Amino acid sequence: MSIVHSILVGTNEAPLKKAILESGLAQDVDYSLETELQQPFSILMLVNTEEEHLEKIKEVIRFVTKDYHFDPKELEASINGMEFHYREKSEPAGLLNSLHSLETWLYDGDPIDGIQLSSIFNELREEISTSYFEEMMKEFYDDEEHWVTVIAKPSKTIAKRRDEAEQARLLADQANWENARPYIEEQLALEAWQTTPDTKEQLDTMPKLSLSDVQSKVILFPTEEISYRGTRVLIHPSDPSGIVHFNLYFSLAGLPKDRLSEVAFFTRQLLGNLATENYSLSALTSEIKNVIPVLSTGVTCFTPYNRTDGTQPFLEVTASTLEKNVDQAIALVQEILFKTKFEKEFVLNLLKQSNESIRQSLVNSGHQYALLRAKAHTSAEGVFNEYTRGITYGAYLQSLEDHFEEDWEGFLEAIQNNISVIFSQDRFILSIAGIEKEKFEDFIFGLNTVKANGTVVHYPLLQDEKEALQISGGVSYTGVAAKMETYDPCFQVLAHLVTYDFLWTEVRVKNGAYGTGMRSNRLGFNTFSYRDPNPIVSLEVNQKIADYLRDFVKKPETENDLNIIGTIATMEPLMNYRSQVKTGDTLVLSSIDDHIRQAERERLLAMKKEDYLALADQVEEALKHRFQVVIGNEEAVSKLDGYKKLSIKE
Repeated sequence: MSIVHSILVGTNEAPLKKAILESGLAQDVDYSLETELQQPFSILMLVNTEEEHLEKIKEVIRFVTKDYHFDPKELEASINGMEFHYREKSEPAGLLNSLHSLETWLYDGDPIDGIQLSSIFNELREEISTSYFEEMMKEFYDDEEHWVTVIAKPSKTIAKRRDEAEQARLLADQANWENARPYIEEQLALEAWQTTPDTKEQLDTMPKLSLSDVQSKVILFPTEEISYRGTRVLIHPSDPSGIVHFNLYFSLAGLPKDRLSEVAFFTRQLLGNLATENYSLSALTSEIKNVIPVLSTGVTCFTPYNRTDGTQPFLEVTASTLEKNVDQAIALVQEILFKTKFEKEFVLNLLKQSNESIRQSLVNSGHQYALLRAKAHTSAEGVFNEYTRGITYGAYLQSLEDHFEEDWEGFLEAIQNNISVIFSQDRFILSIAGIEKEKFEDFIFGLNTVKANGTVVHYPLLQDEKEALQISGGVSYTGVAAKMETYDPCFQVLAHLVTYDFLWTEVRVKNGAYGTGMRSNRLGFNTFSYRDPNPIVSLEVNQKIADYLRDFVKKPETENDLNIIGTIATMEPLMNYRSQVKTGDTLVLSSIDDHIRQAERERLLAMKKEDYLALADQVEEALKHRFQVVIGNEEAVSKLDGYKKLSIKE
């Protein structure tokens, strides 16, 4: 069913999605598939539509699917892509296999059936010459008797009405209580239990690792650096699975920060999602599935070790394929980079869908945007990420949509100019694993010869100490960033401790936020809360972190080894080979060698509980110059004092 959906609505040019978009019945169409339940089901989702469009939408679905026949090449490409992703295991593989086994095991099936899927792909290929996929399509799309239609209509007052109804219900229940005392005592007992730390005896009943169980040496990511045809090349060991990987980096140094949002949209949303000179979008999508099952384009940056004032921005292309497809893969990447057709109507559709995605993300994951904005006050890397993924990026996209007609020619000219400037030999870095560098000779000589100077960019930092963005919804999010004068690897242990003990208790348990945390790296530290009913309280909690650390040191029953172990586990997650290659690139381009990493590991393993005292002083001082961002509903934002109000809309 996933194959059927992906062909019918997987891109804006897919037949069913295209018909709905062109009819003006919805702004976007997507699908999801739930196979982990005894009764599997599939969902077709239409975004930004009208209730009165329902019957017309059903008519379009019936019209498109009535006599539709799948292209065997598209089916083959979809199956090939699925098989590639199955064989390139994601991590943690053991946990994922356990979860997949439950899909059948829970319902008296064989747990192995949820794991061993190799034979399924050949079985699906055998069905290409039959009517199997057409019959499956009709079973889902034409059998309206088994449809369930849910219409979700937006409301600016629903949260208030729900709160009022709940308050009325509680008052009615309270009036009928003959003896409320037992319930109050139960609640007080629960709160006391939640806020009482576990005793040493209780904690000792749990199995635990010791520091001696932790590997003292860091994991290595061997990377050889050479020059080939004037290009900097990073060479990684071959993937044992036989999959080959290549990453292409083009420096964005010299590009003003106000152009970063434009380049981010161009690379992330347009490349690979529009037709090219030699491929329609459906043909391009099919070819990508066949030749480069893993392909992404976007922007990234690498910050030199122990620097916050500058960063190295890049346009990046990440690809993984089979060795036999390398030549085709390189040619297809060239086609996408240099021959994409930027047609007005199709760009506008992608722009509208991107804006809707950001609006949804702000409501569902606002803490990520709050953190991006806050960190733009403390480092050049933070500025880059804010302009390419954050609130500033969202404001750019919304402005582009609002003024699309008058701005189109200028936007198109800017894109063409970016292509002519960015894709130059001077700006290019190549990373390969399992591929001979000679395979890229024609690609290198196909780049332009426009000169470029320097790689490190010093973006001006944002300055407002307090900022807020109002969104719809019943919850809020916070993000706080602070810059450290000197970096100590032990700050990461501190962040781990504060997250899972102090903030968990104060922000999640006591304040009712759904989640919270503290993070630290070489650029500083930050805290956040998400789905937070009381953002002001969560922000005030940050001021108590230093005192909490001092109290932690004073308590004789507390120990720190598990915090160190947990921190190292977080720093070294399980990675598939593609992620290992990317990590190797990041280390080289950030000028972080194995000696630096090993010294930091040894510092972590040697950390004592008393080290928190000096760190607490630094945290306390840094928080005096913190930057706070709140993303919340109207009620929460109205209570904020001294905050600059942000807006996605003009």
